[in-house]
Amino acid sequence: MTLIPIVAWLEAAALVWMLSLVVRRPRDVRLRWITAMVACWSGNLPCILQAVKGEAFLGLDPMWWQFIGQVLVLTGAYCMVCFFAFTLLDERRAAVRAKRQALVLVTVLIVLLVATVIMPADMRLIGARLSSYQDPAARGVASIALFYTAANAFMLYAEVTAAVSTGRAVRHAAGWFRRALLITTAGSATLVVVCVIFVLNGALLFANINLPTAIQLTAVVLLLPGCGLFFLGITLPAAVTRVAAARIWLRHRRAYRDLAPLWTLLHAEFPEDALTNRVPTDPRLDRFRLTGVHRRFYRRVIECRDGLVRISPYVAHLRGDDQRGAETPAELAQQLRRALHARAAGIDVEGPAVPIASPATDGFDADVSELLTLASALPPVGASAR
Repeated sequence: MTLIPIVAWLEAAALVWMLSLVVRRPRDVRLRWITAMVACWSGNLPCILQAVKGEAFLGLDPMWWQFIGQVLVLTGAYCMVCFFAFTLLDERRAAVRAKRQALVLVTVLIVLLVATVIMPADMRLIGARLSSYQDPAARGVASIALFYTAANAFMLYAEVTAAVSTGRAVRHAAGWFRRALLITTAGSATLVVVCVIFVLNGALLFANINLPTAIQLTAVVLLLPGCGLFFLGITLPAAVTRVAAARIWLRHRRAYRDLAPLWTLLHAEFPEDALTNRVPTDPRLDRFRLTGVHRRFYRRVIECRDGLVRISPYVAHLRGDDQRGAETPAELAQQLRRALHARAAGIDVEGPAVPIASPATDGFDADVSELLTLASALPPVGASAR
């Protein structure tokens, strides 16, 4: 029981996170389905706990709370199936499949509603607590057997659909996505075994027969690993993406700081080139935004390159007829300082811009690498980085 509050907090945190993603990407159909799944399964736990508690609440007896909890569980399973459909199929085929499976869900929910309504009054508490407490008195009660058999059968249907869908997609996937699908398939296959046992257990209630204890224990033992593998497979692609994003964030943050010596020299001479003068931002808020690192990094790279273009005629004048340019970054750094001193002294130099610290290959990363090499050749500056 000590794990229940932890699970509840984890579900609430996951729901808040998923809702924040939906707000940022409202057109992502797959994200909406997976968020709906998390919402249903987050709301299920309080209802099931209220049912197991065996007390009426808000005018509803425990069996009605069990019904509401099962509705949320099965609706979450339906959302899971739709998530896989919209992930692995084109939108038109996925929409058709979602509508077809919605009919199955509605049929099962009607069965649960009928079973709840017709359940004898003296059996309702036993039926409500049956998901946690196996009471021998429930054996032979048709409405209880119908309720749990229908619910477990739909869960079995959902897990089989998930296992088949991901298993087929594995053949066409590669990299981390393939591994995620394999893990999800393994989790779904494990949960299929669990659901089969649960369906048998519910069906045998009709015949007033107990399922062997060893088989029941098998379901209990497999349930947690199956759920763990399933959720690991679903979240693995997002986790890999987040790790990659974190690496890029760290690289941009490091480069932003390493460019400080070069940027400080150029900004002191060309303050009017600062992009903040053209697109003002609140620096106090920008410091607390994780994405602000990327903005400041790109801004600093652009400002450094603009400054080098503006000072390049002075560097060309210092080189004179020497067409070799600077052989090493240290020589180029020395020329850059002399050129900046000359401009600061009021010396006018006419001439076109010339390449300075130009990369050997095309691409933004190559340009940044050259700027970092030049910045590393400059001595550290006392001015703080913006």
